[in-house]
Amino acid sequence: MNKKNKYIFPVLLLTILSGCYASKNDFQYLLDHPLFIALVSVLIGSGLFGYLTYLRSKRDTIKNKAIEFLEDVSNDFNDVLLLIYSFIKSKNDGKELSTTHYESLEKAIYRLFSKRMNVRVKSEAYLKNSNFWKIYDKSAWAIMDTKEVIKCISNVSEPSDIITIIDTYNLDLANYMKIDINELEPIEVDKNLSSPYYELMIRMRIVWNTICKLLSDEIIRNI
Repeated sequence: MNKKNKYIFPVLLLTILSGCYASKNDFQYLLDHPLFIALVSVLIGSGLFGYLTYLRSKRDTIKNKAIEFLEDVSNDFNDVLLLIYSFIKSKNDGKELSTTHYESLEKAIYRLFSKRMNVRVKSEAYLKNSNFWKIYDKSAWAIMDTKEVIKCISNVSEPSDIITIIDTYNLDLANYMKIDINELEPIEVDKNLSSPYYELMIRMRIVWNTICKLLSDEIIRNI
């Protein structure tokens, strides 16, 4: 309310009080007076407008916070998935990765886990979606498991055993994420991978597809 409008209420109050000492007819005249009606209308209109402006500002703030939160989650998963893809492909080609690459991957995965509480709180506060953080958690653990499996592959005497385990885990993950593995058409880079790296890449593509859909659905809902 501006400086001019702030004097409306005191003036209106004095007018009403003065009317209390007047006769019944005079008071009725006051109530029917155009100026009195105009003052009341301005007062109520200003209050409603201010309240609606507050609600709109609050809603816009929450929307902006939600979009910013979704962008942060997207960037974190994009960074770690790029590193894990490179990790899988290099191991498939028999190449040893540099210490820097290992450290970058560890840091990217750690960043996902370090934000778990933050993601749970913000997803429920900004998105009103209690399922968001559960998918985030499941995806983060799937990435962590994949990294650990890759590190252990060289120590496995029977690769077929680990392939069976990965296939089972992939099916469980796909069922949880509500994705049909058979609909994941192989991309060019997948075709050149041997087992069990092909199966691990499928696992990461389940995560990729799930996160992309989760984020896009929430962005559409909040714009």
